[in-house]
Amino acid sequence: MRVVILGGTGLIGAAVIRELIKHRHKVLALSRSTRSMAMLKALGASPLCGDLRAPDT
Repeated sequence: MRVVILGGTGLIGAAVIRELIKHRHKVLALSRSTRSMAMLKALGASPLCGDLRAPDT
């Protein structure tokens, strides 16, 4: 299954990503900063940089 996670660098979001990856799901995680993208990648998610409040990102 493909899953999109918002807030993946937080305590709960990171735990959810780990569980999804453990069960072989493909995870796309949104990050507002490029710095957080490294953490998402380390968790096994495919990071995407953007901000829901700014549609042009």
